[in-house]
Amino acid sequence: MANIDLTAGEIYRFGRIKEETVIIDSTDHSHATKVFGNSVIVSGSNVGNPAFQVRLGNTADVHFNRPTGTNSTPLLDLTSNDATGHCGVKWDGQNPWTVGTFNDSTAAERDFQIRDSVVLSTAPRTNANVGLSIGPLNSSVMPIFMPNIDDDAGNHPVRYNTTTREITYNSSTRRTKKDIENAPSSLFNKILHLPLRQFKKRNAKSNETIYIGFIAEEAAAVDPSFASYGADYDYNENGVRGELLSDEKVPVNIDLTAMVTALIGKVKQLETRIYQLENK
Repeated sequence: MANIDLTAGEIYRFGRIKEETVIIDSTDHSHATKVFGNSVIVSGSNVGNPAFQVRLGNTADVHFNRPTGTNSTPLLDLTSNDATGHCGVKWDGQNPWTVGTFNDSTAAERDFQIRDSVVLSTAPRTNANVGLSIGPLNSSVMPIFMPNIDDDAGNHPVRYNTTTREITYNSSTRRTKKDIENAPSSLFNKILHLPLRQFKKRNAKSNETIYIGFIAEEAAAVDPSFASYGADYDYNENGVRGELLSDEKVPVNIDLTAMVTALIGKVKQLETRIYQLENK
């Protein structure tokens, strides 16, 4: 075992655990492994790093096992009281990964993060070694950031289902579709009735940017297929989603695929008319 530095005049309490000598406590608290009831507390100015270590054989593992019963408390609780400190868990295989939060008292990005490093990042939303960042943790909404996502993995549109909270991608292969028919020509004229709007978003991050586009409710009024639908949530004056108002499905976005289909259908109609007029 490692050598232990003792201070003259201090009182140390020792114990033996499987032929290993352990300092249970000391009056100056330079070494302390305190046992109170069912709790073991490792503390003191001379406690090394790591303060608590479990060494296992090749086939062994560690279990945290709670007896059967209802209990709402965490099985493992990690706490960091340092205003600018790390609070995470490191996995160190062939390369280290760290999961947790970095408490930055001067920044708003106190996100939960998964990082390919031995330490957490102070800028988890943009750091190239961060695989996933969720936060801020004290916000009513929790945006998800993937700063190093592969831009060569494909071009499938990503969709978020506001009812099931599921993230999926959209595929246009025939193998995912059935009952394939020609789109009704009555849809093509409706594309001309869509109101073209410019607007600002209520989100404070972009409230001065002017956008050009459509309004989901107006698109659905022209034709229901021009919109996508989701849960009926309330929104505050800042555009932040609030409580669920009803079980009704309401327009929440425009369906660009349906709009493009109708637009192409209208162009083909016009092309046919031009061809017929030119060849009279």
